Amino acid sequence: MGVRASFILVLVYYLTPEEVGQYGLIVSILFFGVLLIGGDFYTYSQRKLANASNGKLGFFLKNQIIAHLLLYCMLIPVGIIIFPEHTIPSELAVVFFVLLILEHILLEMSRVLLALQIHLVSSKLMVFRVVWVLILVPLMSFYENFRSIEVVLYFWLTNAIISIFFYILTIKKEAPEFSFWQEESSFSWIFQGVKASLIYFISTLLLRSLTVLDRITLEYGNDLSAVGVYTLYISIAMTISLIVDAVLMSYYYPKLINCAGQNCGKEELVKLIKNMIGKTLIIIVSVVAVVFVSIVQFAEFFPDPIYIENIKAIWWLLLAASVFSLMLTPHFVLYAYHLDKENIFSTVLSLVAFF
Repeated sequence: MGVRASFILVLVYYLTPEEVGQYGLIVSILFFGVLLIGGDFYTYSQRKLANASNGKLGFFLKNQIIAHLLLYCMLIPVGIIIFPEHTIPSELAVVFFVLLILEHILLEMSRVLLALQIHLVSSKLMVFRVVWVLILVPLMSFYENFRSIEVVLYFWLTNAIISIFFYILTIKKEAPEFSFWQEESSFSWIFQGVKASLIYFISTLLLRSLTVLDRITLEYGNDLSAVGVYTLYISIAMTISLIVDAVLMSYYYPKLINCAGQNCGKEELVKLIKNMIGKTLIIIVSVVAVVFVSIVQFAEFFPDPIYIENIKAIWWLLLAASVFSLMLTPHFVLYAYHLDKENIFSTVLSLVAFF
């Protein structure tokens, strides 16, 4: 996570602002696409997995796989239609869509491990998923042929393929009793899951669309160099929410689901929420302090002066990232307690505020 956030600093040094802007557009659309093709089905399946007995896990996992295959068939064509033309270069379209599917598979596998309370192994696999960055950076330093968006995406794709094999081996090792394909298929269970997650899916699309609309809006109103500046500073600022999301999702979120499922007392829930907010504030203060001390020195080393000329943007983006991170705790609490209508209302308000 920290490696990926730092990688943009390397790209700023070796690529032009326009290329950095193109990379920012591709990455933002890719991660939005991961949400789109997933249909937020995990909001239903993860609740089932977290509270399931061992005998039911295989049934849930098999039908989750079938559900996602069906969602791919329905939602990938929708994604192709709704995204603006020329946002992704035609020569990168194939690798983009393959990477899109692989990243979604990896995301769902990591969620399965978290739902099964296999936190340590899940964290190790998350680290492995950024190994490609550690390999590519030295190569970019010594060889000009490696300094292109195409090379970046192909390295990312290769690492994603290898990571999937590791996830499969890990799930087999940690849960050897699961026999997915001997379980029955239940389209009624899948339909129920799609129906239950539909409202939350709409809410998530509205909220996460902001992470794509900002870059696309900049591209239409300016040139890709402006998107490059924005990509750099928003990547630094959103380090806050990336760390907060990882901490809350990996450690506190399963506790919230268990708390909701077991009807824990108000005192225990309040204590859990206070811990989540406290950890969030510590992360916010730490990241802002590091940026305050180092950002000007970093910007002076960038080869293009456009970054230092627009450095004030980082402070507004840090403020936005901090507010967004503080919103994650009530978001997770509402979700864990099935208060989806309240979640949707807050999301719509966020989208209205953006426009």
